[in-house]
Amino acid sequence: MIERVRRVVIGATQDSTSTTTHAEEVVPAPTEDGSMLSWPVWGWDRLPTVPRAEAAGPVQEAPFPAPGGVRVVALRGHGGTEGALEDLGQVLPGFVHDPDRPGMHATATIDIALVIEGRATIEAGDGTRTTLGPGDVYVCHGALHRWHYDEPTHIVFVVVGAEHD
Repeated sequence: MIERVRRVVIGATQDSTSTTTHAEEVVPAPTEDGSMLSWPVWGWDRLPTVPRAEAAGPVQEAPFPAPGGVRVVALRGHGGTEGALEDLGQVLPGFVHDPDRPGMHATATIDIALVIEGRATIEAGDGTRTTLGPGDVYVCHGALHRWHYDEPTHIVFVVVGAEHD
């Protein structure tokens, strides 16, 4: 199982070459209930301009990005993630959860996930389930869903902030 995540960023310089602006280990953050570990890799809350090479770090002020923003997060789930989501509706704009189905939630985002290691099952709001394994890519367009982890699973998410109807 992956135990560390590094952030390596290359940016453009004034003379049209490039340089490594970041090469550092990302500090993981466990959820309160210990069911997940996340590494906040990179993010921004408004459309960036390129080329860029500033040494400023990533924006990670909120777990989910504003419309047009992005979050890149590596996550390890290892069972029982439902409890980690229960109170998010009070603090995250656009977050919706179904109290009758623990862990079932939707956000004002487009989520793109790549399974790196392990297996996870994604459940749609209608109850259909799909098991994902290494190399599988999942996309969710702000729809109700929940994750089930029966084994340690490492997933990298790219989360794009969207307008919520």
